[in-house]
Amino acid sequence: FMRNVRRFSDKPAAIDPQSGRTWSYKELNADANRFANAMKKDGVKKNDIVFMQLYNSPQFLFGYIAPQKLGAISNPANFNLSPGETAEIMGHNKPVVYVYDADIMQTAVQALEICEHKPKLILCVNNSKKEVTLPEGHIFFDDYIKDSSYENPPVDYAPHIYDEVLRLQTSGTTGTPKGAMLEHKNVRSFCDFHIRNSDIDEHSVVSAYASYGFDACLSEMYPALIGGAELHIIEEDIRLDLVRLNRYFEDNGITHAFMTTQVARQFATEIDNHSLKYLLTGGERLVPLEPPKNFELINGYGPTECTVYITTQPVDKLYHRIPVGKALDNIKLYVTDKYGRRLP
Repeated sequence: FMRNVRRFSDKPAAIDPQSGRTWSYKELNADANRFANAMKKDGVKKNDIVFMQLYNSPQFLFGYIAPQKLGAISNPANFNLSPGETAEIMGHNKPVVYVYDADIMQTAVQALEICEHKPKLILCVNNSKKEVTLPEGHIFFDDYIKDSSYENPPVDYAPHIYDEVLRLQTSGTTGTPKGAMLEHKNVRSFCDFHIRNSDIDEHSVVSAYASYGFDACLSEMYPALIGGAELHIIEEDIRLDLVRLNRYFEDNGITHAFMTTQVARQFATEIDNHSLKYLLTGGERLVPLEPPKNFELINGYGPTECTVYITTQPVDKLYHRIPVGKALDNIKLYVTDKYGRRLP
């Protein structure tokens, strides 16, 4: 990302249609620096957890970038969790910073009341511009960073490939949601494969569609910013309106997108899109379909614990049953029985 800040200083990095604002690579880095420097001043350091519950917004980009500048760990989570679930995550991960969206203030307040662990910093993001009264001890995000330096914070830690960089909460389908700890090497290896496999470069335009806290959000944001692409934050009210979503894609030249399995299948079979090069999907079994005419549909498989996905399969023909595909770089696959014994 920092290499691209130098190479593509004034090139658009992120676009938020809701606010109508565009961040260049230089500006996105500067705003992430403001957040990082403010946290550094308050003692946030290597391996500290920064827990964030946000709608898709510019602040979610800062939340993925700024903690890494301090060696801290980003812990994004879905905004639609209950107070109990939110409190449970905080109790397990013990964040020093909690950033929440003003629209879920009631959830945040209730979660903090029932959780024994209290974060040192509690920040509220208000993108609605509605009048909001903050509880005692809470600070508006914009007020928190407004007097902070735009300069890159001094790096006073030695980053290692085995250091934790992200903690993502699993869906909990096999029990209590747990924090999957992703290391620098996992994320970097995934990004390198994804950029190469999907031909992402400085001419690409990528949608930020997946919900914050869903591992697919990582697969949209990091490869785009590492690859020098332009990232468009998709507004909440058009995410499931496929006609309006397609209009946005074509009007803005979106070349790469991710959608959850059922939505992606509906889009690929019902929408005539002329801007996309690649549409990625994953999350559950994909029902067989004819390959889309104008773009490549790639089905990804893998749990959160393995960093987004571990195999990919292009939908290049009508399969009776779509395979999980081939392994990503640096990954080996084994087929076992229920006792963990390898099968032929």
